[in-house]
Amino acid sequence: MDKVLLDDLAHNRKEIAAIHRGGLAPDRVAEVQDRITGLDAATQRAIRLFTQRIANRYDLAGAILFGSRARQTHRPDSDADVVILLHGEHQRFLPTKLDMADVAFDVLLETGVNISPLPVWVDEWAHPETFSNPRLLKTIAREGVRL
Repeated sequence: MDKVLLDDLAHNRKEIAAIHRGGLAPDRVAEVQDRITGLDAATQRAIRLFTQRIANRYDLAGAILFGSRARQTHRPDSDADVVILLHGEHQRFLPTKLDMADVAFDVLLETGVNISPLPVWVDEWAHPETFSNPRLLKTIAREGVRL
């Protein structure tokens, strides 16, 4: 590794430690998170609101951003593709996706960021061949950003 990269990593580590100690101003926390994750504050806020709201309806195991926003090739009007990992019994895919899309629409009205949720149960994530589009899950596993 070159010296510049090592210096950046050391600086990021110090700022992350300051965040965990509560020693960084809230506006700086968002700035540091943006720089480290590559996600802008609006996307982070929209995803946070969305996951908080669906956590009341579903047993969430996690979320993964994928697509253009994860690759940082998005335009301002691009959607935010988000895998929603779910624990528990499988529910019907389409009603689950539509229910999540209703929540995403409310978040769009509040934040201007369009969340496109993709519900995936943890057993499907662990065994992509059981999912309707195994190649998609493998691509998301390779390119996605865990949230």
